[in-house]
Amino acid sequence: MVRAPGSPIRRLVLVAASVLIAAAPPQQRGPPPGPAGSFGEEHLWDDGKAEISQYAAEEMVEGEKRSFDAWSIVVAELLDPSQMIKKDKFNLSYVPVLKCNWFLEIPTGVYRYHQMASLFLRRSDMLAMKVVFSSSEWCGTSFCEWRRDRPGFLIHSYFDGEADQTVEFENPGESDLFYEQVPLWTRSRRPEKARSEKITLIEKRLASSRCPPPKSVDATMVFKGKLGDGDDARVEVDLVHGGATDTLVLAPALPYTLREWRRADGTTWKLKKSRRFDYWNFSKNASAGEWDKP
Repeated sequence: MVRAPGSPIRRLVLVAASVLIAAAPPQQRGPPPGPAGSFGEEHLWDDGKAEISQYAAEEMVEGEKRSFDAWSIVVAELLDPSQMIKKDKFNLSYVPVLKCNWFLEIPTGVYRYHQMASLFLRRSDMLAMKVVFSSSEWCGTSFCEWRRDRPGFLIHSYFDGEADQTVEFENPGESDLFYEQVPLWTRSRRPEKARSEKITLIEKRLASSRCPPPKSVDATMVFKGKLGDGDDARVEVDLVHGGATDTLVLAPALPYTLREWRRADGTTWKLKKSRRFDYWNFSKNASAGEWDKP
């Protein structure tokens, strides 16, 4: 038996501490792990950086296939539910979220569409708290917004028949998914386990300058599990909706990065590069080439 130095009380404290440390499971030493099954609360999101992914996209827009780069930015933030804005300092009333932004710059004959989707998803279960869609080009700007703290779906559009309006829209539950929410939600569902899940899909809005009222359709997520070996190892998930099937190809391990998105209309997104990157610290002209570095 090892004798602890010092007074009897000190010896007792040291011995008791050593017993507790030895008895603690390995995963409880050091930083505590994220809750089991909670993808959004994994500590990988807490490194102060964003996950930036660049895709080579061929998307069907206005009946033609357009080639461009698409971007996905996922970053952990705190959302103030009273204002539905991000906050920099911690407060117990704020909701931890993953903000998922999609950026598309789509060429046409002589001009470009600049389009964005921004989704604030609760880290504990990927529940949508707020979503925003925007499109701007030479003809005008369209903007849509839904917030969990307000009724209805807000539309601002320059198109005849759309205009400015708020349409009825029931707050989505955990399995009611915006189309642009699907990739991150899929990554959060232990996608390597083969099974099927029923969802309600709120149909695609990105890559369109129009702002129609949201439409929902019954859909099924078919998780095929892990496929292939070595460099070909992957996870595949089918999204079956309205007689059409999209396929999402994910990396085979956490964080299950989206490698490819093949859609029923012929659209394909293929991953060019993904890294964790504090891009907001590289906004000066001198930082123009930072993204292209290995």
